[in-house]
Amino acid sequence: MIVEESTDDVDRYLHANNVGIVGIACMTCELPNALSEAWRLKENHPGIKIVFGGAHPSADPEECLKLGVVDYVVVGEGELPLAALLDALESGRRPQGILGLWSMENGTVWGNSSAPIPNVEELPMPAYAQLELAKYFQLDSPWHFPKSKKAVQYGSSRGCPSHCSYCHKTVYVRPFM
Repeated sequence: MIVEESTDDVDRYLHANNVGIVGIACMTCELPNALSEAWRLKENHPGIKIVFGGAHPSADPEECLKLGVVDYVVVGEGELPLAALLDALESGRRPQGILGLWSMENGTVWGNSSAPIPNVEELPMPAYAQLELAKYFQLDSPWHFPKSKKAVQYGSSRGCPSHCSYCHKTVYVRPFM
């Protein structure tokens, strides 16, 4: 789902589809907005679980959990821990022990080392047919290169090409490939 809709549209979608868990990815500069949306979702959808992932939560999962709104943090690459979390929650199992997953229980933070990084060549191809590309083309994104309304961001490898000293070594364990 492209979240360009109003918060009312998002809320209607969550209710109509009985969504019980929402993932929010953020970098440090996006943390205030991510937290604001997490609090809004918790208020409007009692019982919903919030999962944070991305650069900032990976660098400081404990901080994210102690803010009081985040239920789980996925550290590092998320495909395997997120799938394992969803499987555990669906089957009623406690998700402790999942590599790359952090949580807080009774005021105690528990977490595990990062999950193994799956080989991108072994992952299934994205389900592009399910994307409504016309919605992407309507977005006014500063990331469209070249400036075109018919552009979509696409990550074709792992890691980050920006070797920033404040996060590169702690968040991205593999170099950009």
